[in-house]
Amino acid sequence: MATETQIAIVQETWAGITASIDNKTVGTILFKHLFKTTPAATAIFPFAEAYNGGRHTAEDMYASPRFLSHAVKVVSAVNLAVTYLKDLPTLVPILQSLGQKHVAYGVVTEHYDLVGGALIATLVDALGEKWTVDVKEAWLAIWGLLRSTMDPDAN
Repeated sequence: MATETQIAIVQETWAGITASIDNKTVGTILFKHLFKTTPAATAIFPFAEAYNGGRHTAEDMYASPRFLSHAVKVVSAVNLAVTYLKDLPTLVPILQSLGQKHVAYGVVTEHYDLVGGALIATLVDALGEKWTVDVKEAWLAIWGLLRSTMDPDAN
């Protein structure tokens, strides 16, 4: 369980990131990390179909409206979660619903770990020297909460 201090750290660092980097860019960085560490993950996403077939480059995919729309949705979901960290009665049903939708897309427990790793790598990039041990521990605690709430197999 995350502490009040960890929640404050996550909310403060996320606010700093989103104030200086737009959602499209944050989402693109996140997916670049995801696909760099796990290229096979592209098979899960409809926006990557042309990329998977070799008809377009990765940069074409990252510039496509379908990709950018999804990237913004992911960052918006993180934003929503960070905003409601102190209001779990509101946040938990939202995350559970989001998790159920992802089951229909073929998302399994292991995928949450991959996305969590990509999110952490994105935070490291965005925060630079502000990425400290305390910040890392706070984000890992919050990601654990978000992951276990979204993943129906974790409950």
